[in-house]
Amino acid sequence: MKHSGTHKGDNLADRLAKYAGEVLRVTAELPEIKEGRHVREQLLKSGTAPGAHYAEARSGQSANDFIHKVGLAAKEARESVHWLRTAVYALFVKRDIGWLVDEGQQITAILTASLQTARNNRRRSDD
Repeated sequence: MKHSGTHKGDNLADRLAKYAGEVLRVTAELPEIKEGRHVREQLLKSGTAPGAHYAEARSGQSANDFIHKVGLAAKEARESVHWLRTAVYALFVKRDIGWLVDEGQQITAILTASLQTARNNRRRSDD
């Protein structure tokens, strides 16, 4: 499912939704032991939250609202990379998900750059 990309941010929104879907698939594979459940819960939250925060940011009430919500999206994306790596190192995931870790890092970088741009734009408009 792809948007036409006609609105600014549609491509990133699609990428975030795909990332969340892949995270959901990984969490479904985690073992039914205490440690596996812990990683699952953390990854479910942090891996699906960036898309929701970004969707909220796109309809933000103000520049400050946008900055706050994109900041939350970046924070959650960064955290999800940690939990994906943890699942790999704990040998909880039987397939190669290095590409998903890389996608999480790229998404974090994009959101962080967007956050910095929004902050710079806010500063310029405050002058």
